[in-house]
Amino acid sequence: MASRSEGIMPVTESDVNQNLPLHEDSSPEAVQISNLDDNGESQRKQVPLENMVPDDSDTRWMGCGQPMKDIRPQAAMSVGRDADFYKMDHKKRGQAIIFVHDQFDDINLQPRTCAKHDTAITRHAFEHLSFEVKEHWNLKKRDFLATLHQVSSENHHNSDCLVVVFMSHGNVNNNKEFLCTQDFKVDTEELWKNFTADKCPSLAGKPKLFFIQACRGDNIDKGVKMKHTKALNVQVDCMHRKEDYVIPLHADMLMMWASYPGVFTAFCYIRFRTSCIHNMP
Repeated sequence: MASRSEGIMPVTESDVNQNLPLHEDSSPEAVQISNLDDNGESQRKQVPLENMVPDDSDTRWMGCGQPMKDIRPQAAMSVGRDADFYKMDHKKRGQAIIFVHDQFDDINLQPRTCAKHDTAITRHAFEHLSFEVKEHWNLKKRDFLATLHQVSSENHHNSDCLVVVFMSHGNVNNNKEFLCTQDFKVDTEELWKNFTADKCPSLAGKPKLFFIQACRGDNIDKGVKMKHTKALNVQVDCMHRKEDYVIPLHADMLMMWASYPGVFTAFCYIRFRTSCIHNMP
């Protein structure tokens, strides 16, 4: 019988610093997911059934659970499981990546004249919060995707969090939302798919914030006019008579799902701790 240590892939500080995907090694019979053959090429090994990750999620007691077909990835713990607050005292606050598009190859897409103003106030806000702000203007699809991949491959071990801002046109096609780069459109989910905990371990357990300034369809929100009524004509704290104003149709709503589109509800909750930007010094 093989010894406990044979074939186990250890987790080292070097792995964490290089932002490499880490893998579960707690099983006595754990084997490496990949190994180098005699020619120096990576060769993937089949994970034995007894080494599959047990299904300890909600799906198990609902009768739908089954072992995963791979060894569960692993990342360095940045904060305790039951902690109420994120750890926001790393050496760096983190990066704020701003993608701005105001010119487009498609003549049907109008130039966005508001882009410079919106970018300036966004940069000012995140610099005030001690972020390292990086702007990318009018990237083509290939460069946009490459930039996202590059950022996700960087070492964020000493950073509190990450912010990604995208400003452009957007719409929906066949019930799937997309965003516009200079030359083409991309699925909205491309913004965050590279930053999941398995693909970007150095940001695992840390806040990752995505802000999108783009349309999500062609419908116009006519809003609702909020009128001042005589019954409420009471002066409070020296305030003047309140002016009428308009609110969007979907104002004051918070919608939360237990899973992402296309994903079974594998855990009891989607976690986002109570402190993030709010508790930044």
